[in-house]
Amino acid sequence: MKASQTRGKTSQGRLEALDDFVAHAFEELVKGDARGGLLVDLGVGGNPWTTLEWADAMAEIPAAGAVVGVDHHEARIEHARRLAEGAVDMRVGDFDLPLRAGEAVALLRVMNVLRQYPPAEVADIHARLVGQVAVGGCVLEGTCSPDGEVMGVLQLRRTDDGHRREGLWLRTDFSKGFSPWLFRDRLPRDLRREARPGGRAWPLFGPWLEAWEQERAAGGTPVEVFARTARRLAEVIDGVSTDPWLLERGMLWWRPEGGVG
Repeated sequence: MKASQTRGKTSQGRLEALDDFVAHAFEELVKGDARGGLLVDLGVGGNPWTTLEWADAMAEIPAAGAVVGVDHHEARIEHARRLAEGAVDMRVGDFDLPLRAGEAVALLRVMNVLRQYPPAEVADIHARLVGQVAVGGCVLEGTCSPDGEVMGVLQLRRTDDGHRREGLWLRTDFSKGFSPWLFRDRLPRDLRREARPGGRAWPLFGPWLEAWEQERAAGGTPVEVFARTARRLAEVIDGVSTDPWLLERGMLWWRPEGGVG
């Protein structure tokens, strides 16, 4: 992970919606269960606000694993340690995680780190990262807008023989209204230009756009149109969650049987 490839800008509250989603959807990993469960945040950034906020959110869950912040830039980690005041373990490291003997990673979060890497390199980086997660654990890799209004996260599950591109989670706060196109530029790095006919994200975006065109004609607020569109989408493709908790928060979670892309 090269210093020139990450900007290091981090806004407070930027990943709050993702923190909520993790607590809602990945409780078994957050608690660590039999894995001994570290929760690692790779890419602390110039200010460690999102890492500290994630640690605070996970601390509200009984028996949650410890959050560890990692960044390749020593000065950032020194700064993060001063602000964390010992509440979160901050370590210098990169794609080869700085793990200690006996430690296991249940969940690895990698946000706004790969966005400037060539898409052709992403598959190898994913394999490298997932290979350091306990079997059954997950890597959540993605990107978001500067203040977290729109974000997209790929869910990679470690398996016995490698990993599976298990799901795609998309979220908007509706400050820009709602259209599936909102997410196009906030997709995870190797899907960014794939929301087009023939692209790897088109099995979601093609039917989603059709459902949106039908539902927006019926009127309603962006939140209402989003929820109705998601329910209509779930009728025509597999793996779309209609969990009301997700829909009312502007979250679309897609876990197709054949995996993502």
